[in-house]
Amino acid sequence: MEGAVQIRKAEKHDAAGIEALYGLLLGEQSDIRQAEDMLESLEADESNLILVAESGGKIVGTLQVGLIKSIAFGCRSFAVLDFFIVDPSCRRQGIGTKLFEYAEAFCKDRDVSCILLVSGKERKEAHEFYREMGYDVSVKGFRKDFA
Repeated sequence: MEGAVQIRKAEKHDAAGIEALYGLLLGEQSDIRQAEDMLESLEADESNLILVAESGGKIVGTLQVGLIKSIAFGCRSFAVLDFFIVDPSCRRQGIGTKLFEYAEAFCKDRDVSCILLVSGKERKEAHEFYREMGYDVSVKGFRKDFA
């Protein structure tokens, strides 16, 4: 890994780097123009945040944070973390920790009641990382995809 790692909100020009990481995570990529448009539309959206970790001009990690308004817990929002990936060549260097610390600070600043974390059941290495970050398996998640 070259240089210091910077964690920041994703910008339109980060789309290609994010798409490359999503290809590793999901095994497929979407139309890069759609990703650029989405990143541009999220610039003013305070309830959705896509973070990137940048090192040496390269996007080496990403994490998405979504805030959802709720009438539970005193009408405080809760957060969902998803689409977390660090480039395999850059793992075990603190990048994931920095992404999570940024996301958690973002959530605390917005007084969320809790953070829910979504992860594929086969991602055992990621699950160990989540436990190290203080997350526990307190609920069982379900998912339904639409074509």
